[in-house]
Amino acid sequence: MRALAGIHKVDPAKAPYLGEYWGYEFDVTRWDRFYEKSAEQELLALQPRVKQLLLDNIPHDARIGIYHGDFQWSNLLYSRKAELLAVIDWELCGIGPSLNDVGWICAFSDPEAWVREVESRMPHGDELEAWYREAYPDVAGNIRWFKALAMYKFAIISGFNLMLHRRGKRHDPHWEDIKPSMKTNMEYALKMLTS
Repeated sequence: MRALAGIHKVDPAKAPYLGEYWGYEFDVTRWDRFYEKSAEQELLALQPRVKQLLLDNIPHDARIGIYHGDFQWSNLLYSRKAELLAVIDWELCGIGPSLNDVGWICAFSDPEAWVREVESRMPHGDELEAWYREAYPDVAGNIRWFKALAMYKFAIISGFNLMLHRRGKRHDPHWEDIKPSMKTNMEYALKMLTS
């Protein structure tokens, strides 16, 4: 989380090639076209309500800067001594609320957002948030909103990728395993926005 805070502290003016931020509304509504094509839409029944709550509660105080776009465990390379060596997979990086990254990894690390058969040994999302705030104490913004956005997006991404798999456009049976979490992802998002 110290590395993530370091990324977020980089002056976005040093990366003009990343363009400009398109706005919070775009961050929410860009997923509409994927939702419309998703398989198992009954698992996404909360989508209209969660979408409206996201739009109604935009955290305008969040810092706009560089974000990674997919900051999660499989994009972190460690040494055998558990030292972070590199953050990889930068194809989704851009300019926007840097808390997108925090919400993403925290929600992915919160068992409440998932249907799981085995207990995770990774740090809980609340721990990750605390470590991030320790590394970047001046950061503003409602991380719960970004956790909600993360799970809103991932539930829709899951439904879309499940559709691609079932139609034979992209063979990836892993999405069948993830499918039950589409509902809990949306429920988690709703909880982050209403409690």
